[in-house]
This record gives sequence, structure tokens and C-alpha cells, in this order.
Amino acid sequence: MKLASAVARAASAPLRPLKKLHCKDITYFMVFYSPDPVPSHMAQNILDNHLHVLYFATKQRYSERDRDTLWWSVSTLNSVEPKRVVRSWLNRRGKISVTEALRSKGLDQDGRYIEGAPQKSFIGHKGNLRGSFHMQMKQEMVSAKFEDVRKQAGLAVDLLIQACAKEWSKVWL
Repeated sequence: MKLASAVARAASAPLRPLKKLHCKDITYFMVFYSPDPVPSHMAQNILDNHLHVLYFATKQRYSERDRDTLWWSVSTLNSVEPKRVVRSWLNRRGKISVTEALRSKGLDQDGRYIEGAPQKSFIGHKGNLRGSFHMQMKQEMVSAKFEDVRKQAGLAVDLLIQACAKEWSKVWL
């Protein structure tokens, strides 16, 4: 009963924006989280412009997307690195490190619990992570060793799990 009323209240409420998660040990990227599924920045730019060529395709893709999973993205600003090839490389490093960190916690890339994997202790919706998670690369990432990036991505996923647990403890308690 309590869960049903919380879900109904959440469905009628406006989407909560991404908020920065702080950790002094994460220096290669900024981490943002929202308990609601929020489209990425680029997708939101397309969805805000009804005349954009990709508007209908993007709208359909996001309307069909599963809202009970983790929506996450990685980006690098032009101010961090002007060359596109380097920004792509940084984004790829970030995506690989986050995917590995999620798997080390017994989750797939959508934040769902992997059957047969040892479950880590966190409170979540059916063991799954939910909401939106965004990592924005910083200049320090260009010269970082990949092992250090992996460690910091693990810390970022730990922050994400704590934020999800905090959000779902409001619903369950």
C-alpha cells in the first residue's frame, strides 16, 4: 500500500534534475545522479526542439526505454579537449570503466542484478539500480592511467549505489 502510493506520487511529480554527487577521491570526472530517468543532455536538446531532424526517433527511443533500469551516460566537453578523437577516447575509457565497476558489484550495464552473481549489500528496487547517472570527464582524465580511472569509476558506482539506497529507503521506510 505504501509502495503503491509512493509510485503514484512519483508518477505525477515532475522529473528531478541531475544533482552532483561529491567525493574528494574522484578527480578525473564529475558524477551526477537523479532518482528519475532523465534523458542525456544531447537527447534533451533534441527533445526540446520539435523541428529537429532526430526529434521523432529520439522521442520514440526514450518512450520505449525501460524506466526501471539505470540510464547512464558519459560525456566530455569541448573545453576539456578540442579534438573529437580524444573526446571519443575519453568517453570510451569512462564507459568501459563504469561497465566493469557495475559488473564487479554483480550488476549488468543497465543496473540490473545479474542472476548467479554474488549480490552486494545495497537497498534497491528488486536489487536493481534506478534513475539517471552521468559522468562528465575532466582535463585530468587525458593523462590518467587506466587503472586509476577504474578505481575512481568503482568509487563513482559506490556513490551511485548509496544514492539509490538512500532514495529507496524513503519509499520502503
